[in-house]
Amino acid sequence: MIDIGKLLQEAGLNYEIDEDGDYNLVMALGNEGKNGVERTQLVIVCGQLQGEDPEFIHIWSKATEVDSLKEADFLRVMQDSGRQVMGGWEIAGNNLIFTVKTGIRLTADELSTIISFVAYEADEMEASFSDEDIN
Repeated sequence: MIDIGKLLQEAGLNYEIDEDGDYNLVMALGNEGKNGVERTQLVIVCGQLQGEDPEFIHIWSKATEVDSLKEADFLRVMQDSGRQVMGGWEIAGNNLIFTVKTGIRLTADELSTIISFVAYEADEMEASFSDEDIN
């Protein structure tokens, strides 16, 4: 069975575990926003693996709330999702999230790379909708 916490520790990533058992990571992105403050992005690694013999880990990050989007925004999101090699955009409740579902046979470096990828993709979309660093 995969030990997500152990992999995150091996990768040197700080996290908190929420009430659902998910791993919450605030990723510093290094790119300054318009107000000169470093941007960050919350990434969730789901701790509740499905089934007796889970095969996938779900990693995601919120870009914005869906009710704030216009029709043209949805078209742009769908086009962006189509260009992705790994992962894509989903709607979860009222949230537009970038998500990757990956196999559980990962090294710490591979998991770290995927988490960074999710953070950057979600933050890039978030920044296209708002000057504020919300998520």
